[in-house]
Amino acid sequence: MWRRYIACAGLVIASLVGGQLMSAAQSAAANGKRPVFEVASVKINRTEIFGGGPYFIPGGRFRIIGGDLRRLVAVAYSYDWGGPLAPYEILGGPKWIDSGRFDIEATADVGNGADSQALLRLQRLLEDRFKLRVHRDTRERPVLNLVRTQAGGKLGAQLLPSTLDCSKQDAAGLPPAPPSPNDQSRCGLTGPAGHLVGRGVALSQLATRLSSYPTIARWVFDRTGLSGRYDFDLTWTPTVLSAAPAPDGADSRDTAPADGAAALATALQEQLGLKLQSGKGKVTVLVIDAAELPSEN
Repeated sequence: MWRRYIACAGLVIASLVGGQLMSAAQSAAANGKRPVFEVASVKINRTEIFGGGPYFIPGGRFRIIGGDLRRLVAVAYSYDWGGPLAPYEILGGPKWIDSGRFDIEATADVGNGADSQALLRLQRLLEDRFKLRVHRDTRERPVLNLVRTQAGGKLGAQLLPSTLDCSKQDAAGLPPAPPSPNDQSRCGLTGPAGHLVGRGVALSQLATRLSSYPTIARWVFDRTGLSGRYDFDLTWTPTVLSAAPAPDGADSRDTAPADGAAALATALQEQLGLKLQSGKGKVTVLVIDAAELPSEN
């Protein structure tokens, strides 16, 4: 069930969950502050309505309808740039981490502005109501390495050295603005499903984006040995993934669906002259030590 919301796909987070919010949360944690939602309702979802949120709403409100615990944890322990953890970055937890569904409504008294401590409030709510206990750890896990198809050979026709100057955007730490049709001057990665456009990007950025795709579902590291910035257009046929659970004893976050990854892998080789190689690597994960079904109110 995890595949439907890897990274930002199917996961709705209001614009206030960004770098500023996460930085504020980290600062508050460092100072020992433990903000809470003054009012919180947690109920088990017994309907067929799933996927509503999570939403962080200005004014200190939080809402999710039919969300599972993995989704909640992924958001509560978001990256400092505001993106949720990918499902394969969360290990452990009870069997119902993906199947149990919950409706949560919570409110904090923060006036009419954005809640700069929303993530800490959500962490505290999960600790209090789900008895959640987590820790970060470094583990050796399956990874993919982005390498050149032919060492020292030509790159693909769709991968070209960039002439764009992206230094100002990099210095500001800003994501790329949505491109206008046929606009070739914006730095960054954009594109709908099945089409990824890169302008003035390092291949490490491409590797990071690939790791967010459901058909990859694994850490991807740049091992091309290529420095500098590149422009590219990558097109492939996206695959609709099944939500079927992994076989007993298997961890669905350890493997990528082979059929779904094939089209993307072929496009990488034919268009960019790059390929993905399986390997092992030390990565940072979030480990769920304990969690319990919440009492309803």
